[in-house]
Amino acid sequence: MNVDVIIPIFNQSKYLEFALDSSLRQGILRKNIYLIDDCSSDLPDKIATKYKINYLKTEKNSGPAAARNLGIKSSSSEFIAFLDADDAMLPGRILSSLSSVLETGAAMVCGNYRFWVNRAAITAPFYKREVEISYQNMINNNYVASGSVLLRRDILSDIGLFNEEYLLAEDYDLWLRVAEKHKINYIHEPLYLYHRDTINKNSLTSNPNNLQLLLDNVKKIKEESLNRRK
Repeated sequence: MNVDVIIPIFNQSKYLEFALDSSLRQGILRKNIYLIDDCSSDLPDKIATKYKINYLKTEKNSGPAAARNLGIKSSSSEFIAFLDADDAMLPGRILSSLSSVLETGAAMVCGNYRFWVNRAAITAPFYKREVEISYQNMINNNYVASGSVLLRRDILSDIGLFNEEYLLAEDYDLWLRVAEKHKINYIHEPLYLYHRDTINKNSLTSNPNNLQLLLDNVKKIKEESLNRRK
C-alpha cells in the first residue's frame, strides 16, 4: 500500500532534512517523496539530489496551493500525505493514518500535533480532548492541521484540488470541501511536530501582516461552502 508524501518548500531548506528523515523513518520509499520547490533561493534541489527523491519546481512563486497541486498531479499512489518542509512526522504517523482509513472507509484522516517552538521546545499535544471532524464543526473552525492529513487520491476527482486563488487558508478550503461530502477521521495521538517560529515570523501564517488576508479568505471560504450546501 503506497503513500505519496507531498512537501512544498519555499526558503526552508535549513529544516528540510528533518522533514525528509522523518518521512523515511515511516517506511516511505524515496520514490514516493515529492519535494515541490516554489522558486526558493536557498537551493533545496541540492538536498533533493542528496536524498534521491522527486524534485519539482513551479514556474514562478505561486504559493502552497499551486506547489501541492503540482505534487499531486505528478504522483500516482492511492494515498497522499502532506507535510510542510519545516515540520516533521512523529513515529507511526503514516501507519496510524493508513490503519484508520482502511478500517473505517474514511476518505481522509487527520490528527493531533505538537508545536516545535523555535526548534528548541516541544509542547504538549495541541488538542486536549478528541475532536469530531464533522462538517458542522469544520464550518465553524478549522480543526485540521495539514501536516497530519492523509487522504484517498480518488476523492480529489470529485472535490477538486487546492484552490490556487487562495494564498492563505487554501488548506481549510480543501478540507471543508472534503467534509461536505466525505467522512474524515481524527486520531488523538500527535502525528507530527508543527514548527512554530516566534522569533522571525517569516512564514505566511505567522506573519502578522497577513492576518487580514487570512481572515478575508476564511470568510469567503465559509460563504462559498454554505452556498454549495444550499
